[in-house]
Amino acid sequence: MRIQIDFDKKQKSPSMFALERFLNYHLIEINHGISFDAIFITFIEKPKKDQKYKRKYLYKLYADISIDCEFENYNELSLSNFEKGFVSFQKSIEFIKEINIENRDFNESLLKTNIQDLKVLIPKNEIELNKWVGKKDEIERIIHLKRMKCKFEQRKLNQKPLNVKLKGFRIYEDSENPDLRPYLNFISVTLSEIVKKFSFFTPKYKEIYFYISKNIDEAKKVFALEDWHEYAYAVLDYDTFLNSNIKEKFVLLYKSLSIAFYELSEIDNLDNQSIATVLNELNKKIKSITEENTDSDLIEKLYLNNQKEKLLLNRK
Repeated sequence: MRIQIDFDKKQKSPSMFALERFLNYHLIEINHGISFDAIFITFIEKPKKDQKYKRKYLYKLYADISIDCEFENYNELSLSNFEKGFVSFQKSIEFIKEINIENRDFNESLLKTNIQDLKVLIPKNEIELNKWVGKKDEIERIIHLKRMKCKFEQRKLNQKPLNVKLKGFRIYEDSENPDLRPYLNFISVTLSEIVKKFSFFTPKYKEIYFYISKNIDEAKKVFALEDWHEYAYAVLDYDTFLNSNIKEKFVLLYKSLSIAFYELSEIDNLDNQSIATVLNELNKKIKSITEENTDSDLIEKLYLNNQKEKLLLNRK
């Protein structure tokens, strides 16, 4: 369960930054149901006499809660403020039951147990507290990967019918290397042409975006913000690729994207027979163009000289 802490002030307390990372580090990987993608908590330091507190289902995704919480030296990083924030957060979970939604799938008791278990891990000194603000980038990276793991598990456990027709593919690549783009353009165009010829269905998305990086963790730094497309994550050995000939480069990309495609299938229960058909057709197209053309012809046809580079399908 992802936690986001807000405040009724323009500047967020460093203690709350630390608390938010602490909570997400320990909770974001745990599946508490799919009703809420996250819990938004707003701490109100000096509530009015007639203060109205939020108990909303925001954008049909988030539990939006506000609760009072008094701090000392708000702008300072302190154990006291961290602990007060933790107690207020724990209390705020009680109010989620006031949010009315249909077909509720939220394991409140599990979340309460998880939070209770975290009490023994609350920082006990300044050194432990500083850990949650001093290594921001590394902690955020770990939190993100934990979140992705949880999302994959939720998709596996909550399979949806395959009733949305796939219309196309796009391929992005982490290093944005111009030597790669012509190959990716050819493959993405070819894949999109293939799926137009027969029915390939997904749970909700119309396009699949392959994202290529040097390792799987780096690839997973991107994720779909809307449900009309979904990512498949591919790994490529860049050094090997750049030192290979044209035919070998196609082979490397084909293998990498095939693995990513089947891994997406494992998450969303896609039809593996349809995937095999698509990949088989892609392989035929690759063999046809590489076997029927000389390297100089391929350079011209695929724009490997980068003089006529196509950007449309891989533009961010």
